[in-house]
Amino acid sequence: MTKYILSFLTRLEARPHSFAGLLIICTFTGICRAMEEYLFFGERLTPAIGISMTIAYFHLAIALICILKLTTNMEWKRIQNAVYLGIFLGAVPPLIDVGISGFNAPIIYRYYVKTSLESFPWHFYAPDLGAPKGETIVVWISILFTGLYAFLKSKSWLRFVVTSVITYGLMLIHFALVPIMTIQLAGRPMYPNGISGVQRAVIPDLSLALLPFWYIFFSVLLFLALRPVLRKVMVRRMLHLMPYALVTVCGGQLTGGINTAVILAGVSVFLIAFAMGLQNDYFDARHGEHRRIIEKSDMDFFNIAAGGFILWMILLNQVTALPLLIFFGLGILYSYPIFRLKKFFPGALKVEGLAAVMAFVTGVMVFARESFRPQIFVVALLIFGGWSVLASWKDLKDIRRDTRLGYKNLYTFIMGFGASLSRAHRINSMLGLVCIMVPVVYATITAQYMAATVIFCAGFLPLLGLTFFPTIKTWFKYVLLSISAVLIECTLLLRIV
Repeated sequence: MTKYILSFLTRLEARPHSFAGLLIICTFTGICRAMEEYLFFGERLTPAIGISMTIAYFHLAIALICILKLTTNMEWKRIQNAVYLGIFLGAVPPLIDVGISGFNAPIIYRYYVKTSLESFPWHFYAPDLGAPKGETIVVWISILFTGLYAFLKSKSWLRFVVTSVITYGLMLIHFALVPIMTIQLAGRPMYPNGISGVQRAVIPDLSLALLPFWYIFFSVLLFLALRPVLRKVMVRRMLHLMPYALVTVCGGQLTGGINTAVILAGVSVFLIAFAMGLQNDYFDARHGEHRRIIEKSDMDFFNIAAGGFILWMILLNQVTALPLLIFFGLGILYSYPIFRLKKFFPGALKVEGLAAVMAFVTGVMVFARESFRPQIFVVALLIFGGWSVLASWKDLKDIRRDTRLGYKNLYTFIMGFGASLSRAHRINSMLGLVCIMVPVVYATITAQYMAATVIFCAGFLPLLGLTFFPTIKTWFKYVLLSISAVLIECTLLLRIV
């Protein structure tokens, strides 16, 4: 029997790896589970509930892959194909419960939300708290099967025990710790009307709405643990990503001030920008522009995480999802071969400028329409123009490669009129510095002298100095640091009057 099981697992593991396949299976399981609860026991069903279950199962899959990678030291892509079986089990609890209790029985399914250790169901069985027999049986089967997989691959009972214990902890985190933490942070009960007996409080509130965000966030952290090279890529790209996050916070500050929602909007933009950066790196490598570091699975994972994040915001009727959706779509226009706007002038600059505007608008739209002022629209236009020019500075370091590959940018456009590279750089630098002077001039006109002085001395002057030394190694990193400094200074000191 063991021989046949091992043979089946080996064939399953050998199948091509695909995050799209994992997403399809999680979607099937999550939506089927939601429909079963609705049809069998009258639980509330909305598209948002089905999608939230999909996100929860996707997080469970990534977590199980990490656990088995840790305890078996196998390639995580092979493990993922075996984890498919465990995800399918997610649709089984309602089938078990309807077989035991019949249709329309007073069965409820909930997260654990009790903070008292005395009543905490460590064994996962608590019908009054939303964990009926079917849920309990499947949770324990999942724990034991995960441990059994580690044993079959290692022939070690110690690994079986360790894997089972860690998986047990994962289930506690997934079904109890994360919901409890969400309640504490939100300051509101998840099920405000109680969940005892047949009374069902089925209207999701703020706490329940936040859960998928947590699951996406933890999935990202776990995947970064699986792929250490991505952590290095994120650190290397930090300076490229931070301006987008900072301009988001700047938009919030100019509109209504900095609060938790504005900071979360900045974090959201940062993560989506990272997904867009992976798209760019992957397709650049495919076109032979640099050494391949990013795998397709890396790009696919972050595309799914970003897409799931935006989709959940749309289902929650969050208007900030709309500029984020455009922001993410611009990355596809910029990098994907079907469009590849980064090859063309002025397409590449306008995409980058519009992306900055969408990041800025994300911060603006955190606040109600009443907070919007016409001056903010003018600021958005200035960001569009200024970002388009300053973003072109990065092309200087790749000018020979871009010329060889036939890519068009502001440098090659100016050089097309007979200008040398050094002259093109002087012209481009002058345009960029004029953009940086705009907030300085505005602050001076509106008598914000401290803001004008700080932005000029700690923003404009460093950039001016850098334009004279474009051959310095990592020159553009210093440029990005200076641009980030300008954005921070504008956010903290500049006010629209």
